[in-house]
Amino acid sequence: IAALGAAWGGTVPAAYAEFLRVAGKRAGDFLTGSDFDYDFVLRRAARSARGLAEELGEPPLPANAAVFFGHQDYQFFWFPLGEEPDPPVFRFMDGHEVHSQSAASFSAWLSDVTNQHVQETARS
Repeated sequence: IAALGAAWGGTVPAAYAEFLRVAGKRAGDFLTGSDFDYDFVLRRAARSARGLAEELGEPPLPANAAVFFGHQDYQFFWFPLGEEPDPPVFRFMDGHEVHSQSAASFSAWLSDVTNQHVQETARS
């Protein structure tokens, strides 16, 4: 988590750090097909999201954007680095409104995607 903060040039928000402690290395079948582990976040997330924005001619991500989640290189989620322990989450997705707010906080976003995952798993 400290290495991620150093790479981002800021402090990792507390709510996200807690998530990483639980699911940053392995998360079983949770959100299969999406990338959110340490390796993705440290090595590819920001570069992939910024590359997609450039390729599509969209406005770039803000300088303080911390990209923490990607889905098949066409959808990314990020939050602004700063002093908030549970920052708002924004989505950048090919073909949709650029940088729209997805959730009021990381915790709310995680709750939403967890509920969706449980519902999809129950239908399978």
